[in-house]
Amino acid sequence: MPLSVRRQGEGTGEPVADDGGARPFSSAAKQLAVAAIVAILECIERVRPLDAKSAWRSHPLTPMLADFVSVGYMAASAPAAQSPTLCCLGQHLLQRLIAQFRDVEDPALRGEGKSVLGIYQAQLSSAFMPVLSEAADLVVPQITQAAIATATAFVVSGLVSGDRSSLLRILRLLAPQAAFADGGLAPQMQVVTRLTILSSWATIFGYARKRQGVLRDALELHLPLLGGLWMDAIRDTAVIGMRQRDVYEELAFLGGAEHDIGMGLKLGLESTYVGLV
Repeated sequence: MPLSVRRQGEGTGEPVADDGGARPFSSAAKQLAVAAIVAILECIERVRPLDAKSAWRSHPLTPMLADFVSVGYMAASAPAAQSPTLCCLGQHLLQRLIAQFRDVEDPALRGEGKSVLGIYQAQLSSAFMPVLSEAADLVVPQITQAAIATATAFVVSGLVSGDRSSLLRILRLLAPQAAFADGGLAPQMQVVTRLTILSSWATIFGYARKRQGVLRDALELHLPLLGGLWMDAIRDTAVIGMRQRDVYEELAFLGGAEHDIGMGLKLGLESTYVGLV
């Protein structure tokens, strides 16, 4: 039975205006619906862990996959200025669908090893490609970060591994050089976007390092740059995790070169970059 919204006065004896149909859902109702689907998928993931691949050749929600993909796509494609939360939820839903259904066999092509997500590649890529193609200052940063995560999940799912041109287009949009561009963003958002890009390529590295092809070539091209950026991120994470009081107390017991190193760490703790993170 199709979902609808009860019109004001319906079922109460009050007169109801004939508006030709049910009113559309509000943005808040749409957000709740998408969040509920994500929560259901998360519950299923806890019951059936994703590392048990043999258990994922089928999925209890496969008959509803087309509807889920449509909901995720429409939510992710909602007007960003009006519904940024809905856009992010849509991207998150698509990430969940890719993670849970990428190893599920297409019931119409049994025995061929084809993913049931194969027929939805166009919808999945259309949800994040326009976001990543826009200038950074024209997109809500949180939506960009969510789209990067969706694009990464799409790349490492293997769905696009046989389509060289499509894979290259996605990898160009994920190029780590974007980590240096401010794009008119606030400093805090620059840091978060940079870490999102680095996390994306770390995921791609884990997937591609034992494989050959376009993805491996792209990884080797960017690896010299990524290596330095990853080390910087690890260093800053370690510094952030330290308590300033502990560092100051240790300085009293250090001498010579060690004291200089300690002072450098102290300055690092007080740096603008670390404060922004």
